[in-house]
Amino acid sequence: MNTRKIKSALNKKGIPFMRIDVQRGNSVCETEWFIEFTEGTICDLIAASNGELSKDDFRYPGGDAENVAEFIEILPSLKGVSA
Repeated sequence: MNTRKIKSALNKKGIPFMRIDVQRGNSVCETEWFIEFTEGTICDLIAASNGELSKDDFRYPGGDAENVAEFIEILPSLKGVSA
């Protein structure tokens, strides 16, 4: 997983984001990515999830490659959803 793949996955689902921060890994820890969403996008994602997501799911929207991939996978698509 890299920043370009994260952006692509979010764009495919029609999910806008503010930014993606990267914390480079070293010999002690892995590289981590953190996705920042607007409050409106978070509310839209929670509504589109039909109760599957809550505000708590967005308290730490990031982690290593595996965690970020899993997080993006559970996000509902916002394509065709009117705000």
